[in-house]
Amino acid sequence: MKYLLGVLPLLLVAAAKQPSPKPGGSASTLNRLAMPIAQPLRLVASTDRQGANEDYATLAPKQTAEFAKLTGPITLVRLWFTGAPIELMSVSAVVDGKALPLRKQGKFAGWPKAPELGGAPDKSFWSYAPIAVVKSFKLVATNHSDQPAKFFYQIGYRQPTERRFVVGRAGTERTKNSSTNYSAGNYIEKLDGAGLIQSMNLSLDTTDVATLNRTMLRIQPGDVRGSGVQVPLGALVGGFSTPNVNSRLISVKQTGTTTDLTLRLPIPYREGLEIGISGADVRGIRVIHDHSGVPPYRLCARHVSVKSQRGKPLDLLDVKGEGNFVGLIFALEGTFQRSYAMLEGDEIIEVDGDPKLRMQGTGTEDTFNSSWYFPDQPFSLPFHGLMHKSKEPIRVSAYRWFIADAIPFKQRLRFLFEHGGRNNTDGIAYQAVMFWYQKP
Repeated sequence: MKYLLGVLPLLLVAAAKQPSPKPGGSASTLNRLAMPIAQPLRLVASTDRQGANEDYATLAPKQTAEFAKLTGPITLVRLWFTGAPIELMSVSAVVDGKALPLRKQGKFAGWPKAPELGGAPDKSFWSYAPIAVVKSFKLVATNHSDQPAKFFYQIGYRQPTERRFVVGRAGTERTKNSSTNYSAGNYIEKLDGAGLIQSMNLSLDTTDVATLNRTMLRIQPGDVRGSGVQVPLGALVGGFSTPNVNSRLISVKQTGTTTDLTLRLPIPYREGLEIGISGADVRGIRVIHDHSGVPPYRLCARHVSVKSQRGKPLDLLDVKGEGNFVGLIFALEGTFQRSYAMLEGDEIIEVDGDPKLRMQGTGTEDTFNSSWYFPDQPFSLPFHGLMHKSKEPIRVSAYRWFIADAIPFKQRLRFLFEHGGRNNTDGIAYQAVMFWYQKP
């Protein structure tokens, strides 16, 4: 059954009193993604410095060793590690001389206590619980096995300089709905003035992923030229299926023949905003406004579709200007030696052309806080998740949000992905939706 938006108009709802902030980011915290961040993100990882695929440190049998030694004052904003065999390893973080157990003999040691901020659901450990370091930090790993062990790690951190967020009050906060144009499969909504959309819910009359892949979402602020958001809705759910997702920035729920998709990425605008949907029939659209002010950056999202070529990394994003990178939804389809070996590729993030700010990880699934080619079954967590995984054909889609570890850039940001151990997997079809905020 189809519903016309003439009967169900867009609902503009002023943000009421907010519930108690949830671990992992309240609405006000999310608004900061659209504001300048004073300190860059830095990454220390077990990346192979020779450019090969040995992105790990080796522990001898029964050996205890120290890794990722850092000098304070700093604040850790992300911590991830795995090992082989992780079941026979213990790992602690030593902060200013005090040990904080993370895994004991392969089992989760109970920190962080808030499951939204960290855990060890599979063979990896991840945490976004902030760790303030005054003098020193290091990871200490013990191999309890009689065989050599491999230890992989990534740590994101910032210097403790205060973040300087500058937000101006909007000149016309009480945004009004100026015009609506709807026909079957085509919806356009125009908003006047200035405002900040805190969340937007789309109710679509389909659960078919092929239809969602053909349905385009366009969000265009009036003061931004040639950017904004233009992505197929299917790519927001990974492109291969329509999973239920409950992440911090995007949620997807299937009910009968309806797909409800909620975006919680803040959407600021100062000179009007146009929202367009073309493809699927729209049952309804609802937005919640936040009248606390309009942040200076604008939401941008780009859909990229590319096939891998031998000897060349995937160039997923190359943006010039000032802003913050905040996340990606990533999918691939294809095979290499009938395995998931294409996932051996690392992410490479280049910031402002500064070698000190260059970040390189330890493997594709590690980027998404997972390990060992992802678990077999999909999962959804606040900051990362696996949307789809299949063997015949080989398909994988996953997401990760950079909230505490948003990556600020002042001049340019490039996001690349290797494929295979040394960019050696040809013809793999990749697609990604890259999310960032940028100064207009």
